[in-house]
Amino acid sequence: MCGRWIFTWNAFQIVCDPNKVLDAIEPFDLRATQPRDGATLTHPDALTSSMIRRTANNDSGATYVADFAVNPALIRKKRAEADVVIGQISGKPISLQSALDDHAKEQITGTIRITFETDFAGNVLRRKIETYLETKGQDGASETSKRIETAERVNR
Repeated sequence: MCGRWIFTWNAFQIVCDPNKVLDAIEPFDLRATQPRDGATLTHPDALTSSMIRRTANNDSGATYVADFAVNPALIRKKRAEADVVIGQISGKPISLQSALDDHAKEQITGTIRITFETDFAGNVLRRKIETYLETKGQDGASETSKRIETAERVNR
């Protein structure tokens, strides 16, 4: 069953490699990036890297922002992979190549903005990743989507 997808109230992949848990928890590690003005940052869904810029400073810390253009080819590939998973779960399999062909003519544009809020010592307290996509299909129909992921350090 390793690698297979199942559906209950959500879709889950059966993963048998215990080291994969590190990939799953990485997005929650706020220590991974120490933002500073002028540093370069990458995002896996972006076309290129971006320069971090400080946008605010106050007595308790600073705010940094990095903006990216999305990589349309990568978004198409992720959508095709999702179609394969849906096909597996629904019992109506589709090949990855067929799914890629279905998404090939979509025109995808969008941006990714990563915002870091830090304390006075430069430790990241909050990271927000906002992704905005606009997709124009072959039929001319347009779809927009917005996704916001926030990770925040909470002291208890």
